[in-house]
Amino acid sequence: MLRSLLACILILCSLQTFAQRRPKTRYIIDAGFGTSNAVEPYTLGYRSPTFGIFHAELGARILMNDLFGYRIIAGYDKIENAKDGKSLPFNTTYYRGSAEAIIDLGEILKFDQFTTFFGLFLHGGAGYSRLSGSGKSAGMAHFINGLTVNLVLTKRMTLNYDITRVNHVYQQITFDMQSAHSELGFDGLVFNMSLGLSIELGKMR
Repeated sequence: MLRSLLACILILCSLQTFAQRRPKTRYIIDAGFGTSNAVEPYTLGYRSPTFGIFHAELGARILMNDLFGYRIIAGYDKIENAKDGKSLPFNTTYYRGSAEAIIDLGEILKFDQFTTFFGLFLHGGAGYSRLSGSGKSAGMAHFINGLTVNLVLTKRMTLNYDITRVNHVYQQITFDMQSAHSELGFDGLVFNMSLGLSIELGKMR
């Protein structure tokens, strides 16, 4: 939770320095599918699998230069009970939307000195999440951060593997939607792992 907040602050504080780099605006669409792990909170007797299917996300990036950019992204998850007999049944829908800053770690670490096929990006920011299920719904703010590894397929397309951590602020209901949850602070946690494609738009440079 604290690591998530510190990572977001680090990214945002770095932007002023990175903004001095040469202009190279690029527009990119991101799409991914994968797994989700809604870690906590739950009602006693309820739990979800460690790797739950299904997760999907769609976003748009603006890279302002060769080091940093911004992204808006929406995510969708189905959170269901574990099938091992250790949880009562439930089915929850989870939505989130986030605004993030992006830093190209590959550029910082000089990946281009030994490869042009791999990239590494750090992203972080904040947004809004919503849970829906069992005739109830609840919204909450969140902080989000993650790491993306990409493999260049063509001049316009990359294959991406992403790991993202989402920390909720004052989540007022458990993921199973059966109990109120009134703890203050950072009290909800979701991990996403996804595989996807990114496509660059516009004129190539």
